[in-house]
Amino acid sequence: MLRRYWRAGLAVLVYLLVALFAFSHLWGASAPATQANSGPDPGQSIWFLSYWAWSLVHGHPTLSTALVNEPHGFNLIDNPSIAFPALLVLPVTLLAGPMNAYYTAVTIALAGSGVACYALIRRLTRWWGAALIGGLAFEISPYMVGQASQHIHLAFVAIPPLIALVLYELCAPRTSLRPEILGLILAGLTIAQFFTSSEVLDSTAVMAVVTLVVAALVHLAARRPFGAIAERVGRAGAVCVVVAGGVLAYPVWYAISGPQHVHGLASPPVPFRADLAGIVVPTSLQALAPAAAVHMSSHFVEGNLQENGSYLGVPLVLVCIIGAIWLRRRPVAKVTAVTMAVAFVLSLGSSLTVTGSTVPPGHGWLPGRLLYHLPLGSDVIAVRFSMYTALGAVVLLALVLDQLRVWVAERTRIPVVRDLSTLAVAAVCLIPLVPEWPYRTQPVPVPAFFTSSAVRSIAPGTNVLLYPYPALAVDVGAPMVWQAESFMRFRIVGGYYESGDNNPFYTRYTRTYLTLQSVYVGLPPTLTHALRAEIFAEMQQARVTMILADPSGPAGPRGVAFLTALVGRAPARVGGVAIWRDVSWR
Repeated sequence: MLRRYWRAGLAVLVYLLVALFAFSHLWGASAPATQANSGPDPGQSIWFLSYWAWSLVHGHPTLSTALVNEPHGFNLIDNPSIAFPALLVLPVTLLAGPMNAYYTAVTIALAGSGVACYALIRRLTRWWGAALIGGLAFEISPYMVGQASQHIHLAFVAIPPLIALVLYELCAPRTSLRPEILGLILAGLTIAQFFTSSEVLDSTAVMAVVTLVVAALVHLAARRPFGAIAERVGRAGAVCVVVAGGVLAYPVWYAISGPQHVHGLASPPVPFRADLAGIVVPTSLQALAPAAAVHMSSHFVEGNLQENGSYLGVPLVLVCIIGAIWLRRRPVAKVTAVTMAVAFVLSLGSSLTVTGSTVPPGHGWLPGRLLYHLPLGSDVIAVRFSMYTALGAVVLLALVLDQLRVWVAERTRIPVVRDLSTLAVAAVCLIPLVPEWPYRTQPVPVPAFFTSSAVRSIAPGTNVLLYPYPALAVDVGAPMVWQAESFMRFRIVGGYYESGDNNPFYTRYTRTYLTLQSVYVGLPPTLTHALRAEIFAEMQQARVTMILADPSGPAGPRGVAFLTALVGRAPARVGGVAIWRDVSWR
């Protein structure tokens, strides 16, 4: 027993060291930074980490807030608000600030997913080394590498492997856990996943149903008794539905019908679907990627590098195929192989795409189209099913390594031969997956004003207009980070969020937004009497009494000049910020 705990501790240490290496440039940054080419999503995540800490400290956690998009607010449940990961790093947020909390959260997301995969595989294999290798393969899988460069809510996927582990325990004949206990565990995992990413919960539910159906068919085909297992699954499922349904009923209603809920998709649907060739063609996210392969893969998934997570590499694909045939008598291998294949087909979306070209309509129809007719099915982006493909692949790899070690041991008495042959197969499969780490970084411009005592000169709850105006494509989400770093001391108009009043750019189309965005991109409009009156009316409605502008960078002087003309007086300069206090919009 002590040896098992020691090995588990070693596995956790390995996965943590790998994650720390991946984000070492973030941890070593001398100023606020996020992953390079990640857009505003990390800034939004930093905001959510600060928001949940602020709301809990002030004793009013809610499902919507007007701290952003004043005076309308937005629906937190309709956004990737990462409430559960925020709770995990709450002490870091309170003690070291939201930036360090973000670095901690992305590190936990990467390492924790590897640990959870290890826990699943350890239950399925005899050799702990197979579980260690499988968890490592999942941690460095292209899905994880791509999503960890941008999305905490999609990179924090420790829960799906644990749900798979619970399903296995329900179907395993030798488990000693009562189905009601497993149902409670499953309910807890479901609730945690909902408050991490409802999209991942939706896709996990789809894959859980697929897994149970495949398991039932495998048992029936082998003429094994299935009645007792069906009863266990039913009892656990009933407990899960009652407990998780009771807890999530109101949040789900709030997401569907609550204030500022999203009517359908907040932006036009993007056909993010895996390419058929993507499973064997590497991208620039891999350390070993020939130029020709990178050129080809750059056209996959609408050119979105972070979303293209379907790559497994030729060796791992071959091992999965060989393993599915070799281990076909083992039910767990058979279920894993079929479920992995289903996940891959679903990741291809509603129509087939091959080397960047879509097969003509009517000739490339795929089952993924059926998802759009299921409840919440349209909220799942097809290519993200590649996470389950990767999970199935690493489980099959571990099963093969586990059996290979036994097979070699039966044919030689030399332990070194047994271990080296097994590790050689693992190395051949893992080397093509090795990512181009550490992640490169990009600075987040946060003026000293927001991280110093100077910010306390703002009365709590003051409504503020920020420049650059908080929106989707503005300074890597920096204006949202300013508010987060101030620990939500003030409210802002605008923001990067999804809400019922959204347009494709995830913010309200107001005259103020359009005007300041034009100034930001270098096309300042003429400040006519009509334009001034329209902006003044919007600022009166939002009850704005202060303007904070970043005067640095090429867009800074333009913004300060325009706002000076708008307000009619020059700003004060404090901590690298231009400040207009007690602004009157009359």
